[in-house]
Amino acid sequence: MAMSLKTEGYTPIDDEESANLSDSESSETLLKGQHKRNKSRARSVPHIHCNVAGFVALVILVMIIILATIKCTILYERRGSNAPRWRPAFSPFYDMMDIPIIKKYADHSPAPNASDPRHIYRLDPSPEVDAAWTRIATASAIYPASAQDIARAGKDPRYAVDAPESWNYPPGKTKMMGIEAFHLLHCLNALRKGLIINYDYYWGAHYGFAPPAVFARHLNHCVDMLRQHLMCHADLVPFTFDWRIGQTKPYADFGIQKTCIDFDYLLDWVEDNKDPLAEERWKALEKPEGVLQKEAPPDIPQITNNSVWSKDHTMVLETLAGLEGREYCLGR
Repeated sequence: MAMSLKTEGYTPIDDEESANLSDSESSETLLKGQHKRNKSRARSVPHIHCNVAGFVALVILVMIIILATIKCTILYERRGSNAPRWRPAFSPFYDMMDIPIIKKYADHSPAPNASDPRHIYRLDPSPEVDAAWTRIATASAIYPASAQDIARAGKDPRYAVDAPESWNYPPGKTKMMGIEAFHLLHCLNALRKGLIINYDYYWGAHYGFAPPAVFARHLNHCVDMLRQHLMCHADLVPFTFDWRIGQTKPYADFGIQKTCIDFDYLLDWVEDNKDPLAEERWKALEKPEGVLQKEAPPDIPQITNNSVWSKDHTMVLETLAGLEGREYCLGR
């Protein structure tokens, strides 16, 4: 008996329907894929935002730490003083005094005025002029310092001289130090006295026209110390030019405003804190045995061992053996 097989549920479709079905399925597949990518991208965007925000926060934190460190360092260096934040070098003296910073105009008038107290330093030699110069040029004293202070100032504390125990320096501050400003003023005063217009007043009776070679050596030392100081602290404050009555060319106005350490305050502080026994102690000071020593520059032992100090603290440089032949004939 022949069996008839009947296939149910299957109906052939034509090519057009097949194409439409394929396009529909492909579109659905693409839409699903696009949806998944959009969901994936949506999930990743917050992570990117978090990473950027975290990086920015880290940078800001690092900057805050750096700025805080700089600020703390400045405050530590300036504690107890309103001295300028930028300093050419470390100095323990900033912590020993509350020195003011002031603004003042430089006096550039070419002719001296005897009635102007500011002009005392440019007047012709006299006891009054010498008293004014002696005060600012010899005010320096010796002060106690720690080995750490010496090291921070750029010196090797092993070579720094220790004050004798009899000087009663504070514990841990046995080193001796001075203020460079007064050394430079001493040099300026020496140059003033050595000017050809002042030489006879100060040195004529002592040396005549043949001062010792070491006299010139001292003045040359002072010239170069001041040169180094001026070049190191090159002043960038501008000066201007004016038209002046009777002048056909612009006149340089050097009356510039300067920001200065209050020198009057410094001078008063030095005088108030000066050891009254300093000169006697210095004269009695002797080199201990076994101390660490440096090589002395040429002729320095002769100079320091043969020089004496006059009453006004002027170094009187005696003629040294072997150096007598170098003459300076002034006025010829």
